[in-house]
Amino acid sequence: MIPIRPSRILVTLLALTLAIPFVLTGCVPALVVAGVGGPALVATDRRSVGAQADDEAIELKIAEQINTRYGERVHAISTSYNGIVLLSGEVPDFGTLASIGNLAKNTERVRAVHNELAVGPNRVTATRLGDARYHEVAAGFGCGSAHITRIEQLEPAIHAAFASGRPFCLNVEVDLAPIPPELYLLMQR
Repeated sequence: MIPIRPSRILVTLLALTLAIPFVLTGCVPALVVAGVGGPALVATDRRSVGAQADDEAIELKIAEQINTRYGERVHAISTSYNGIVLLSGEVPDFGTLASIGNLAKNTERVRAVHNELAVGPNRVTATRLGDARYHEVAAGFGCGSAHITRIEQLEPAIHAAFASGRPFCLNVEVDLAPIPPELYLLMQR
């Protein structure tokens, strides 16, 4: 049996788990990690914890209703801040645009809706972005940052991000044909 250090696998899987939403939305190179994790995000947000929970619930309710009603035919994202919802993405026609807007307006605890949906074909997700230097942008805003080009750099960078105690951007370049992390670790042994 090949010995594998659990801490390395857990850190790698954590990084990949955090990266999944970015991959699905097409923002592959940018992975932003708060300095101390979830509690740091709550502490630095001007909204109360209750308002944050309400906004998360609003977003989930709207996303579930959109997915149930329209499935893959639309690419609609709802973002809520203090009960004010921003709808963005693409829909196939103006009727669907209006319907999703009404769906959001009728969701419990929604105060207002800004409907920025566009009529047109769904955009391609996981689009390859050029060599964007997100880490330099983050550094310009006073955040910690690191540019990751090899998997060996990832674990130390994640540790540095959490140890920094401040917002931190990990600009992770990914291969278009990735190798599962557990296979990569086994290949190194």
